[in-house]
Amino acid sequence: PKNDLRILPQGATPIDFAFDVHSEVGYRCIGAKINGKIVPLDYKLKTGDQVEILTSKNQRPSKDWERFCITHKAKSNIRKYLNEEKRSKQLEGKEIWERKSKKSNLHINYDNLEKVLHTLKYNNVPEFYQQIGMGTVNVEDVITEIKKRLDPSSGVGNTVIVATPTKDYSEVARDH
Repeated sequence: PKNDLRILPQGATPIDFAFDVHSEVGYRCIGAKINGKIVPLDYKLKTGDQVEILTSKNQRPSKDWERFCITHKAKSNIRKYLNEEKRSKQLEGKEIWERKSKKSNLHINYDNLEKVLHTLKYNNVPEFYQQIGMGTVNVEDVITEIKKRLDPSSGVGNTVIVATPTKDYSEVARDH
């Protein structure tokens, strides 16, 4: 709101100011004019500054913003937005994975998927789903690799341990 006085802690930035006005203003903030001059988002506001927030409907919060904003309101809104975006990408990725793995006739339970993904250098299944949702993973390539690893004739990722007993255990086995 024009010419409203806002009280912010010392060291506040245009991001803090934008979130103080409204969360949607903060989410859409692309820049700021302080006393008529365009400044970076990490600019430290001073007493008496006149702030105009520049917004865009295509803008969204960045993880970097958390580093230089100082108010709890701004930090929590940024975290909330980023976590919701992450969850959304995970759900999107999970849907894509389930659709494509079913189409490829790949049936694998969650635990086995997690084990195979770990060998493919993913930390966990939700991270894998998120990567799919973000479009950074080629699902068909992963399905092909998983099928190779699950196929005993491929020799990929399968360890065969051959052990020969040094003692005859047939009597022990008969006792039970």
